Amino acid sequence: MTAHSAVATDLRRRYACLYSFAADTAAATATNPRETIARRFGKVPRVRLPNAKKAIVERGKIADYLLDAAHPDNGGKAAFFESLGFHRVEPEVLATALQNLAREAEVAQASVSPHGRKYVIVGQIESPIG
Repeated sequence: MTAHSAVATDLRRRYACLYSFAADTAAATATNPRETIARRFGKVPRVRLPNAKKAIVERGKIADYLLDAAHPDNGGKAAFFESLGFHRVEPEVLATALQNLAREAEVAQASVSPHGRKYVIVGQIESPIG
């Protein structure tokens, strides 16, 4: 192993350890300067939502909240999702799209809330109208 490859390997290990620690403590964010620099140079892997395959999207929350324009806390969410082709009579379509997004999207921010860990993921959702 050359000196250059040994240094590169050591840097990859350091970045991997730094990133692993940040993800484990729910402090990994896309705005972290070290991660941003590391990602630009390909040193840190992108983080996916932990246990995304086990994500559960409650049909009641979709039909009775996200797609219910009459819900007092909806705040226009129903109109937004309806403009994308999602409708209250078929909540499973939005549930499936959200589950796919959870499996594929990258974690942009993680934090701790009174309800546990909160992850913000960024990605594109597949809509019925394309």
